Amino acid sequence: MRGSRNGGIKQAKKDFESRDYKDDSFEFNSIRILMLNEQEARQFVESLKKKKEKKKKKKKKKKKKKKKKKKKKKKKKNKKNRITRGTKRIRTTTITIARTRARRKTRKTRLTRKGAYGKSF
Repeated sequence: MRGSRNGGIKQAKKDFESRDYKDDSFEFNSIRILMLNEQEARQFVESLKKKKEKKKKKKKKKKKKKKKKKKKKKKKKNKKNRITRGTKRIRTTTITIARTRARRKTRKTRLTRKGAYGKSF
């Protein structure tokens, strides 16, 4: 494509130089375009400008935004069953105590881990 266009300009130059007078030259981007008719030259220049603008438009593509990965929710550990063997450290646990008169209520009780094993709740 590029070569053929250059060839056209060279041909126009030859035609122009073979003529007697040289007033129909036209300058665009430091390239001298020589044609038989000034109006044709202007049209040629306009088409070149449009091609340049098209190239610029093609280059300006928007980048796609990366989707953020959703964080997985951590499962809450069951703290009621966390009393383990071997340690004498006191831990507060929430225990639901069923009463005959009242509804179920959560009451915080302090239990030594060893002691908690014997109790039924």
